[in-house]
Amino acid sequence: MFGMKKIVSFFLSFLLVASAMAIPASAGNVNYTTETTKEGWIKVINEGGAILGYSPGSGLKLIEADGFAFKDSNRNGVLDPNENDGNVSWPEDNQDGRLDPGLLEYVTVYSREPNKRADGTARVNVKGATAQEFQTLLQEKLGEDRAAEIQRNLGSDLSSVNSVLEVYIKSQMTEDEFADIADAISVSDEENLPGLININTAPEAVLACVPGIGTANAAAVAAYRQSKSGSLTSVAWLAQALDEANAIQAGPYVTTRSYQYTADLAAVGHDGKGYRRVRFVLDASGEEPMIRYRQDLTAAGWALGPEIQKRLAAMKGTIR
Repeated sequence: MFGMKKIVSFFLSFLLVASAMAIPASAGNVNYTTETTKEGWIKVINEGGAILGYSPGSGLKLIEADGFAFKDSNRNGVLDPNENDGNVSWPEDNQDGRLDPGLLEYVTVYSREPNKRADGTARVNVKGATAQEFQTLLQEKLGEDRAAEIQRNLGSDLSSVNSVLEVYIKSQMTEDEFADIADAISVSDEENLPGLININTAPEAVLACVPGIGTANAAAVAAYRQSKSGSLTSVAWLAQALDEANAIQAGPYVTTRSYQYTADLAAVGHDGKGYRRVRFVLDASGEEPMIRYRQDLTAAGWALGPEIQKRLAAMKGTIR
């Protein structure tokens, strides 16, 4: 919470106008091929249509429509009018109203969760701690009798347990009971836990990549999450959406927290003069939030749509 307040403060100090979110396209026939040239750029060949080219490091996305590929020229993740008007203006498109954000929207190299409680104190490693430490935690939160029952369910050897979700499943705690201790326990002594996926917010396409969920269960997990929106207090809900074996398999890869955020920010200067757009990756996993990555996208062009452009034009001369 401490880090989030500072991130919001940072956003507000920079942001005047925000860009819209990407709209994914539906799948269809693929009528184009891609190849990497010896110079290192990507060549896109549309069957009977235009040949495109772009650098892999440019961050440019392809718009896929009726199986053909077109460029999201300003890289704002939105199908702008000039990207959906046929051949009237650059780039060429087939005017079908769809935008494919591509794989880039679903992956990151910035992902870690601090292995400590929300108040900053150390968690109890149920695999490495003494039995008494875990027992004391259970007694404090759930009472002596219930703590003893949970310990009997778990057994004395937890060395083979690979996630806190597995602890929940084998302990036979209720979801409410587990929510009381979930933030206080871990199965690792590492300072940070890298690469965990927030199952409370991950799109279905990302859920499908989690072992134990996969393409076979992703839609059902997303639907269950939607039906329980507002009560997803820990990873325990995943054990209700999956069978036991799949939930245990998914356990080591999931969390219900996020500490890294991408912000694509655009701003216009006083009286509609000047324009700046910057993409940030912000990290709130440490003592102080920090910028992990910054990319100036101003040169990619106007990304805020025609309506805002018209409103700014109408306001010129009225702002003092």
